[in-house]
Amino acid sequence: MKRILTTMCALTLLLAASVPALAAEPEQSASYYPTSVEEYMEGDSPRIKKVYQLSLADDPSQIPTEDFERDGRLYYLLDMMRKDEVGVDIQTITQTKTLASETNNMEKILQSLEPQM
Repeated sequence: MKRILTTMCALTLLLAASVPALAAEPEQSASYYPTSVEEYMEGDSPRIKKVYQLSLADDPSQIPTEDFERDGRLYYLLDMMRKDEVGVDIQTITQTKTLASETNNMEKILQSLEPQM
């Protein structure tokens, strides 16, 4: 009897844990945010220009393109442009150097090291 009760408890825990796995996949939200937002008027029409900066590894299809409401007005996507910019990625490199020193004075040790780029 004790064995059946233990098996039933284990089965109940297993079934309870598997329910969230069967739930519908959550809607994937946009993971990118604009680096600048500009509001302006073109004629009588209010416009909003959003600029996103993505790396080469980012997926532009994740940029939100849905209609949205702001200040009681409905805005929709007019155009999406891509501008490739040639740039340089900067990476800080730290190197550890071990040198013999005749003194324990840190200022003299640092002066003896030549700065490098």
